[in-house]
Amino acid sequence: FALLSAAWSPQPGLTFSRALGFAVLIAAAAALALGVAGRPRAAGQLLLALLAAAVIVTLAGLVELWHSPDQAILAATKGQGARYNGVGQNPNQIAMLLALTLPLVAWAVRQATGRVRIAVWVAVLLVVGSLVASGSRGAAIGAFLGCLAYLLAVARGRRLAVIAGMALVFVGAIGAMQLPQPAHENPALYETFGRTPKLSPYDLNSELPLESELGFPGENVETGDTRTLFTSSGRVQAWELAVRQGLERPIAGYGFGTEDVTFVDRSYLFVSRLVENSFIGTFLQLGALGVLLMVAAVAVPLTAWWRALPRLDRETAELASAAAGVVVAGIVVAASQSYITFVGSPPTAPFWIALFLLAGFVAHARRSEARSSP
Repeated sequence: FALLSAAWSPQPGLTFSRALGFAVLIAAAAALALGVAGRPRAAGQLLLALLAAAVIVTLAGLVELWHSPDQAILAATKGQGARYNGVGQNPNQIAMLLALTLPLVAWAVRQATGRVRIAVWVAVLLVVGSLVASGSRGAAIGAFLGCLAYLLAVARGRRLAVIAGMALVFVGAIGAMQLPQPAHENPALYETFGRTPKLSPYDLNSELPLESELGFPGENVETGDTRTLFTSSGRVQAWELAVRQGLERPIAGYGFGTEDVTFVDRSYLFVSRLVENSFIGTFLQLGALGVLLMVAAVAVPLTAWWRALPRLDRETAELASAAAGVVVAGIVVAASQSYITFVGSPPTAPFWIALFLLAGFVAHARRSEARSSP
């Protein structure tokens, strides 16, 4: 459907190239899932490879922090405290990857023995510490629910204890995110580049930028807007704008991969070229049909896994539940970030690989049952 949307896209070349890249990712994820079907050891090694890759990215962030702290840390403003970027372009980019990685970290903690446990716990500190330092609330919620889904699936007799323990960890992480305090004054960078240059005496865009038209407080007005756990950072208003725009092409959208060129941000609080919601972004690109296909692609494997879970052997159940945790975390993160169909985004490949692995585990278990039944 993404490839076909080049026929009605305003930029067919862009749509086709991005759809082709996405198709390659899907083919690779499917090939990996087929390659490890019925081979639990190989599947576990694949999950470990995803975990190791995320840990390497985390270590690279620490190197960046040592080498160039101004690049690795987003300076505090009047609205929010300092946030950790690592090697990401913004604090949310790598945090999304870490959110999807944490269910794999929980799986590795349960599987590790001997001295390997030390390395795994170091990975826990690196991933959790970097995620908390980023201040990314959507990523934190996604990581919490992804780990919870995995642990509830594998620790069936201790579910209340799991819920209580995870709740305590989550509250502690959210509390730690609130520790960096806002600055008394915005950094000089924001004052220098806060306005667009005036092109003529009649150019009002320098006084009221079109990308900041809705909710613009006026010059020298203190808004009092401070980023908290419950503020949306302008996302809700941006989502409303994107849905209205999508309703102009409600069935098939503007074409795959065109979210960043079709979405028009007119909100003062919101600063992004993307909608920052994967499902609304899909609606903008591929309309209601695209959203239905996306929801089906995610919901069918998850539903099949949950139904088959009691019949899976212990090893397969552990692996499948770890993959399901990654998928659950990815779905939650997708509610606050546009990434699911953007191949270059750090969490995109892990999400689709985990989804296909999950489907492969369940399909192989069903075939094994069919062969063993009289």
